[in-house]
Order: sequence, then C-alpha cells, then structure tokens
Amino acid sequence: MKSPACILIRFFLLAGAVCTTALSTSTQGQTKDTPALLLPAAEHVRGQVVGTDGKPIAKVRLYHINQSGDVVTDSNGRFDFMTSAPSFVAQRPGFQSVLVHTRDSSELHIVLSKSLHPDFPVCSNADLSDRVSGWRGVFQIPKGDSVEATHEVLDVDYWSRKITVKTSSSVGQAVQGRGPMWGGGDPEDELVWRAKRYNEVTYDLAGRLLTDARGSLPNGKCWRTVGVISESVGYSDANCELAQPLDDLLDGICAVPNTSEHLFP
Repeated sequence: MKSPACILIRFFLLAGAVCTTALSTSTQGQTKDTPALLLPAAEHVRGQVVGTDGKPIAKVRLYHINQSGDVVTDSNGRFDFMTSAPSFVAQRPGFQSVLVHTRDSSELHIVLSKSLHPDFPVCSNADLSDRVSGWRGVFQIPKGDSVEATHEVLDVDYWSRKITVKTSSSVGQAVQGRGPMWGGGDPEDELVWRAKRYNEVTYDLAGRLLTDARGSLPNGKCWRTVGVISESVGYSDANCELAQPLDDLLDGICAVPNTSEHLFP
C-alpha cells in the first residue's frame, strides 16, 4: 500500500506544483518475484514529454520507476533519472498515458495524446437510483440482473466488498475497497512491468487524481483498476477472453467526488 508521502504527490500534480523528484514511493505491491523483473543495472533515462502539437508538457508524472520518488517533468517537459525498472508510465490528467520501455532509448521522446473523454462520469441524484446500494465511497456500481454485490465489510482500517458478474458463459469478480491503508489508486508495479498490453487514462475529479488502468499479461490473464487516493475498484487474474463483462461493469460506474467523510473508519 502507498505511504502518506506517495499520496501527497497526487495532490501536487493537480494543484500545479512543479518538481523534478517528488517525495513518493513507487514500490507498492511488490513481492519476492519483483527482483526478477528488474534490469540487472540501473539505466540513465532522460528525455522530453510533448503533446501531439509538439509543445512540451509540464507536470507529467513518471511513475512505476522503482525508486523512492516519482519524477515530474519540468516546465520544458524534460526529465532525467536513474531506474532499474523495465518500464514506466508517463501520466497526466486529461491525456492518454504512455507505457515506456526503459531500454528503448537513453534519450526518450514521449508524445501524449489528449483523452477523447477528458471528464469522468459524475453521479447525479437520478444516477444513484440505478446504482448498487450500500457503498458510501466514490465509485458507484450500475445495477443489473447479472450483478451481485456483498455488503461492505469493515476491517481495521478499510471497508471492502466483492462484486460478481454472472453471464451464461462466465462468472467474474471485482473487488471494491476504501480506507486509509487501501492504497493510492495506482496499479501494482509488477502488473505494469509484466504487461503485454497496457492502457491508462487519468482524470481530475474535483482535485483528486483518478486513474483508470488496464493490462493483459503474457499468460493470457487480464486486470484492471479504477482508483483515487484511498479507494479503488477492479479485478485481476481474469481470463482475457471472459473479462468483457467486468469491463462493461467498470465502464458503467460513476463517481461521487465529495466522499471524504466516508473514507476513514
């Protein structure tokens, strides 16, 4: 799970702070298998992030870099750091994120395209009547004949529940959670580094950084997570051929931005 310092950088990106290295951690969710994914030696990575118009983009977050601080591009879109991570992600709200392979080049030229849908759906009062009840967090799940959700369960410092989607050909399960130790809303490093295909877009949700990331792995499994600080909903280790109902479920969620009174036990 994320440290408090890691959570702070997500506020800095939206608040407009500019820095080269931020106080954060990019080593969440690592296991004993993590070293096998890392490069044998740290690489010197530098370059520039620009838009499709060629203009530099400042405040792009470069994360999953396996060091004690994420990197944020300067006013000229430039970055410079050392990493042993095999890949990392360039991320900024309103843009389609890019997965970058560390050894592609020592001087990188990263191009971000604007998102086709820059705003995440916000729940209206009418929307809430069509949502699965019983969740007092940000993400509200659409009702459906094939959708079943357990009651939210309180652990020591977080709430969670399971959501099952049943179709004639498959049964899929997503997990929803929130709380101070639930995490920063980012996918785990290893899922990103192992991804055969990766897609991510981020949003500014009333001053909160919202990440919607998904990927497929070489073993034919897929995963996806939609998250903000201290809350997420998603699935992992799903057969890619049978994951579409889960994606349809996550595509249908809406967000209630002001839920801080329900985040902490």
